[in-house]
Amino acid sequence: MSRRLVLVSSHFAPSNLVGGHRARLWSRYLPEFGWEPTVVTGNPRHYEEQPDPDLERLVAPGLEVVHAATLPVRPIKLVGDVGVRAFWGCYRAVADLVRQRRADFVLVTIPSNFLAPLGRLVHGRFGVPFGIVFAESLACGTPVISCPTGALPEILRQGVDGFLIKSIEEACEAVGKLGTIDRAACRRRAVEHFSADAVLTRYLELYTRLVGRKAA
Repeated sequence: MSRRLVLVSSHFAPSNLVGGHRARLWSRYLPEFGWEPTVVTGNPRHYEEQPDPDLERLVAPGLEVVHAATLPVRPIKLVGDVGVRAFWGCYRAVADLVRQRRADFVLVTIPSNFLAPLGRLVHGRFGVPFGIVFAESLACGTPVISCPTGALPEILRQGVDGFLIKSIEEACEAVGKLGTIDRAACRRRAVEHFSADAVLTRYLELYTRLVGRKAA
């Protein structure tokens, strides 16, 4: 039975921004790994840039895309990233999917996007697990504050790369301690442990050990 994954991306085809392409590519291949994706995104009529309709032809056939309510930039000339203007619309759209039992996991495709807190809000209210690519945050030198679930206790060193918290109060306290985190150390952590070279090296070491055991 497929598990249901909600991909949250402020942009999607016909947008040509990287976040939209990431969600588009993931949604095409996720079914091969047992995931049924749904994309929740902003309304393309209110993107800042000019949409490219040809990009819609690259979207996987049959993919469900939910265009959430998004504040326009006109006629009152409201300026701001679509992640801000679509935040509550996307939150309500994801909450509706959760209530319909159509969300087993929520993934925000760009960790530094303004939509990033959405996963934490959904988890806090409904208990649905969520993911943001935490290693990418560290690669940008950005400390992480999140719950000690999934792989995070393996990725994050408490008080060194960020803080693992279990309540809103602990989260607020952690925000006040962000100044104690060395952002260069966050970057080094990502490069040394989660870069392509580091991961590839560990995979090769693992496969070499497994082949050696089989040969023995």
